[in-house]
Parts: sequence; C-alpha cells; structure tokens
Amino acid sequence: KNFSISINQSHQYYFYNNFTCNNNNNHQNSFFKKNYSTYNLISKSINNSIIKSFGENQINVIITTTNFAQTKADLQTNVALNLQRSLNLSAEHIAQQIVDNFDLNSQDIIEKIEISKSKKQSSSGFINIFLKPSWLIKRVFEIANQDIKNSFINVPKKKILIDFASPNMAKELHAGHLRSTVIGDCIARCLEILGHSVSRISHVGDFGTPLGIVLLQAENSNANFLKMLINECNQFKSINHEQALKIAIKCIPTTTQLTELYIQGKSQSTKDIKFQNGAQQICLIIQQILANIPKLDDYQMNVNEAIWYIGWIAVCEASRRAFEQTFQTLGVVVNEKGESTYASMLESTVNELINKNILIESQGAICAFENEKTNQFPILVKKSDGGFLYAATDLAALKFRISQKYDWIIYITDASQATHFTTIFNIARKANWIPIENNFEKIKIDHITFGLVKDKTGKRLKSREGVGEALLSLLLDEAYKKSIEALSNPNRIDEKNQNQNQNQNQNQNTNINNLFYSQQTLEKRAQILAIASIKYFELLHQRQSDYIFDPEKMISFKGNTALYILYAFARCN
Repeated sequence: KNFSISINQSHQYYFYNNFTCNNNNNHQNSFFKKNYSTYNLISKSINNSIIKSFGENQINVIITTTNFAQTKADLQTNVALNLQRSLNLSAEHIAQQIVDNFDLNSQDIIEKIEISKSKKQSSSGFINIFLKPSWLIKRVFEIANQDIKNSFINVPKKKILIDFASPNMAKELHAGHLRSTVIGDCIARCLEILGHSVSRISHVGDFGTPLGIVLLQAENSNANFLKMLINECNQFKSINHEQALKIAIKCIPTTTQLTELYIQGKSQSTKDIKFQNGAQQICLIIQQILANIPKLDDYQMNVNEAIWYIGWIAVCEASRRAFEQTFQTLGVVVNEKGESTYASMLESTVNELINKNILIESQGAICAFENEKTNQFPILVKKSDGGFLYAATDLAALKFRISQKYDWIIYITDASQATHFTTIFNIARKANWIPIENNFEKIKIDHITFGLVKDKTGKRLKSREGVGEALLSLLLDEAYKKSIEALSNPNRIDEKNQNQNQNQNQNQNTNINNLFYSQQTLEKRAQILAIASIKYFELLHQRQSDYIFDPEKMISFKGNTALYILYAFARCN
C-alpha cells in the first residue's frame, strides 16, 4: 500500500502492462494473478451494482488508494462522476444508487462501501471502499509465505533510474530531503525486489551559487581552510588536476564551518550587490574549469583560478562526508552524480537547443518559456554573463540518461518543482531526444512530487537560510531523544501503570542503570527506533499531502506507529 501511495494510479497501470504480463505471454504466476485480480474483482462488483442500478453496460471502473487519515477507507472510486454526463444525473444520486444496490454477499473482499464525506473533496460522488480485515490478514499471510523474488521471476526486467535526495553542496540536509530520500528509497526497494536493474542517483547541486557564496565568505573572513589552501597553492606557478586534488584533501573544512560561512555569506549577498556578483564570478570560474573535464588531467590552471577550484573540491568533499553519514544512518544507499558531471556537455546541449529554436535569447540570457504565446513562466538556462543555471544541467543530465537507454527515469522532488520539470520534459520531446516506437515513447519519464513537512502550528518547517528546526540533523536528534524517553520507561507500555508513568516522567534524572538493559544497548535500540519511526511516519502519509513532524505522535506506543508495530512483533515472538 505504501508503494501505491508512492506511485499514482497511472504508474500502477504502467507496471501492469509493461513490467508484468503481456498479451503474447501466457503468464502462469498465481501470486501475480491473485495480486492484480483484487482490483478486477472490486471493479467487477462495482460494475454489477451500476448495471443493476441503471442498466448500463460495463465501464472502466478506476480504483485508487485514498488519504486514509481523511477518509479512513482503503480504496476509492470516482466512477459516479464519470457517469454524470451519460446518465444526465447528479454524481451524488448515482453514487447513492451504486451504494444502495451493491451486493456485499457476492464477494469476500469488501466489507462495505459508502459515499465519501471528506470535506476536501468538492463533490460527494466519490465512493469509499472498505476491505474486510479477515481478507487482508489472509492476503498478508499469502504474500509472507511466498518467495516474492521467485514469484516475479518471469516479469520482464527493466533498466530504471531514480533521481532522489539530491541535496546542495555547502548546505545542510533539510526536511524536504528527508521526504525525497525516504520515498525514493521505498520506490527503489520495491523495484529492486521485482528484479529490475535500478540506478539510485543523487543529482547533488555542486555547480551553483551557494558554493560561490561560501568560498567568497571564506576569503572575506580569512577562514583557516582557505588560508591553508592559498599557502599550498602559492608554492606553484601553475597547478594541474592531480596537484589540485592533493592540496584539497589537506584543507577540508568542517560542516560547522560551512554552515557558519553560508549563513554569513547568504546574509551578505542579500544586501551587497558587489558580494553577490563576486560569488557568481567564482561559480563561473569553476564552471569554466569543469567544462574541460575530458582533458582535465592535462589542464594547467593559474594559481588564482586554482584557488577557487581547489576550494570547490574541499567544500564538496566536506558536504559529501556529512551527506554520506546521514544516508548511512537512514540505511539508504544512493550514488552521487552531481551537476558538475555534465559540465562538459552544457555548451553543446544549449547550442543544439538554440539551433532547433527551442531555447531563445532574452535580454542577453538564454531561456525557455512554458507558455510560448505569452512568454510567461520563463526558465533561465544560461545567464548573460555566460554562467549556466540548474535548468542547463537538468537538460544535459536528461539527454545523457536517455542515451544510456533507461526504460524508466523517475525524478522525486517537492511539488514546487512541477512546472520546472514539465518544461524540461517538454523541451526533451521537442528536441526529439526521447525515442518513439509505434507512436509511443520508448522511455517513460516521470516526476513524482510530495508535500511539505510542517511544524506543530501547521507552518512550513524552514531552515532559515541554513539554520533552524527544518535541518534534518536536528529532526533526527529530536526523534532519537524521544526514542530514549520511550525506551527508558518500559512501564508506559502498560496502561494500568499510567499514573506511575506520569510520576516517572516528571523525574528527568531517570537512572538508566536500573533498567533491564545497559546504557550502550539503550542508545543502540533508540537509534534503530528513531530511524524506523521517521521512515514509517513518512510513508504513513499520503505522498502529495503535507504532514506535521510530531515526534510525540511518531514515537508512541499508541496508534499507527513503528514503535507499536515493533512492540507487537516482539510480543508475537
């Protein structure tokens, strides 16, 4: 069900038609047939009620997952809305007739159906479907007793790329990266267990202004790592790539230094145009050096430009180490392939699109317009000073990925990037990058979006230009502390000891040594519980909906939480 939440109905349809059976293959896998016949049986039952109510022929009844927190239902259909025009009746009346004439005794899957009462749905024509717990339990055991990998042994294997996590170098991970990372990992695991070849890619931002801001601020504040770097560089008249790497490895700043430099530099750039231009100039120097990647081993840099290039390597390495540590903590595997990977492709990619009249010049910059008639929603690709923006690297990356003959390319970001990626994909289509066969695109390209993470007041968690409650490290720390509290008081499991628990909770100096496990074991288990709770809480929510980051609810013995499931599992064993 989490997978259904992660991928919408059209993706499920694509799975069914392209990743499993085809009409020319007599697929005998009973596990697969049972899985997908569920939707068929539900659809058929709804159809029978439609025929009984209105005498209509069978129609395509689309069954979708729901936002369980709002509807409390397992599945939903909007078939009543689709029948309004042909029946010339209101959706509410049609839905009511379908519900009234539905035969619960004709099947053993559905417990009840009812018209949705969700306030967020403008029409009451939606029908909620509730599955029988007994049937769900039976299906879970059927799946658990199957070797899933062997069950899908005959499924055609696909080559898939998932672009997720993708933080910016020189900045800390924040709440949005949590969602992208957990959802991306979930989808990757589902595809991998089916036997598909999955490339997990983090398209890190290692090419943009934040790096210029940090490096210029490091120069202005006489930062130690940059002083050391400059001293090393001054020993040479010119510097090649190999020498640059050796110098950079000696001068890596700490993540704390990076955070401080970014906060100070970001503040300065908002009020000082000279600083802003200086940071952009540094980025341009780095981009020009990286454009020579195919011949970088032979490329000789003068000391002035080498300082910024080596600083860039050092800052990226510091960020990389911090990211890898967080991903390791979350138990997520993802391979870095940042914007700079495509640096040598940028000029030729942009020129190709200009020659095809897809990109145009506007006020000295190169851009594309989502609405070409009104010139609205411009997406800048290249600045008037010659610097490339992330739209350019996204285009070059997509072109490269298509050339690698992937069957499916998936991007996972927050919903605010929807217009951007729609434009990027449309440009790729206009450029004829996506191969066509029998009038269909041979490569499926999708942008999977997610909602915001909010605080307890309902406001968006913000990193406040690099600091604050939205930073992922702080969220992980908070979850860890709550896990320590939960595991430090085992009596809270028992509702009979509720009063005793309250008294114990008031005593902040709980003596851990009096518990049935050591301090070391407690900390290890708290770490496991914190990560499990964060991941479960993330996947529990409808992907496209916002949710409130609440450690109290996340790490609780009551309700739909990872802690409750782990506790129940421990009791069963």
